[in-house]
Amino acid sequence: MNEVTLLDQSSSVHDRRKYRRPHMNAIVLILVGLVILALAAVVVFQYLKLNSSEISQEIARKVQNEVSKLMILPDEEALVSSVDDADATRQQPFFAQVENGDHVLIFVQAAKIVIYRPSTNKIINVGPIVDDRSPEIEGIDSTVD
Repeated sequence: MNEVTLLDQSSSVHDRRKYRRPHMNAIVLILVGLVILALAAVVVFQYLKLNSSEISQEIARKVQNEVSKLMILPDEEALVSSVDDADATRQQPFFAQVENGDHVLIFVQAAKIVIYRPSTNKIINVGPIVDDRSPEIEGIDSTVD
């Protein structure tokens, strides 16, 4: 009779484990779901942050007009971006003197880049576009057509 009792006890332990596994699976699924939701929230937040700081076309035209008073510009509409993270941008030699709030004008057809500082109304740097793959530059906020 002891053997039968032992078998019954061991089978009840296995039965309890079987019942616990679906609960553990549910907990793991819930945790994975929460992680996915958190990552999705971060992506949406970054997207909204970029769109909220986008320079409007009107402001881009105004910036291009101000720069045209300081130098002769190519006969095309520039892509205008604003520098948000000067420290990250300065890692590239062309942008060594850039500050937050500077504008970067990119003339694609003329293959020319101009850095303009509205606070002092000065051209900071002008140079050619060397690589036509247009890699993103760290610290530059957004681009306007």
